[in-house]
Amino acid sequence: MTVPNDERCSPSTCNLLRDMRDLTDLFISKNAANEVESDLADVSAAYLSSTGLDYSTKVAGIRERLALLPSADLPGHQGTGDWVFEACRLTAMIYTASIVCNLPLSIAAHPSQNLLWAEAESLREPHDRQIVLTTHLSELLLQALERTDLANVWNGMAGVLYWITTVGAAAARTPVIPTMLQRPLYSKPCKPRVRQCLAMYSMRAFVLLGFKHQMPILLSQKRLFRVQELIGTYG
Repeated sequence: MTVPNDERCSPSTCNLLRDMRDLTDLFISKNAANEVESDLADVSAAYLSSTGLDYSTKVAGIRERLALLPSADLPGHQGTGDWVFEACRLTAMIYTASIVCNLPLSIAAHPSQNLLWAEAESLREPHDRQIVLTTHLSELLLQALERTDLANVWNGMAGVLYWITTVGAAAARTPVIPTMLQRPLYSKPCKPRVRQCLAMYSMRAFVLLGFKHQMPILLSQKRLFRVQELIGTYG
């Protein structure tokens, strides 16, 4: 993912996108290193331990920063009313929980399964917290997206929109591996319209980017598929 230079991209949004790019790099690199190390009998335990510790420390920092980001619908902060930021934040919540907890996107999007989401929303009033903790994250994501200007496919941020909607559409699927659930799904199943809309926006962004940035968008798509493969499912 390339961090865009666009007027819609606030400093908070840029920092968040950098963290998501770094998280992707860390996750793919760690697993690539593990595959190599598994073939080397003489790799020292100390080296393996230090590599794992470095990964854990960096990912913990990303997770902590994400959990501290307030929602755009909460007053009194830099991101208040910034729905581009909110769409990025919601996607990051799904994506990060999927990687950190080794959950399919479709399960990480359920609030009852997403520990990061519970941490981030703990500052809300009880009534509001009950709503966000029982609403599927892909639904909240679509609501945020529909408060932005989608007619121009976010112009210079079309690549970000593609990432958001692709993750959101995958997360809106019905989970296909119920044995992976850590807790009951207290949120309602995602409405079919949500996945349809997110998939449509994803395709629009993909087509637009395909004309101007064919290779970068294909590489971005490949990396996202690789992340899902490493997690163990395309669900």
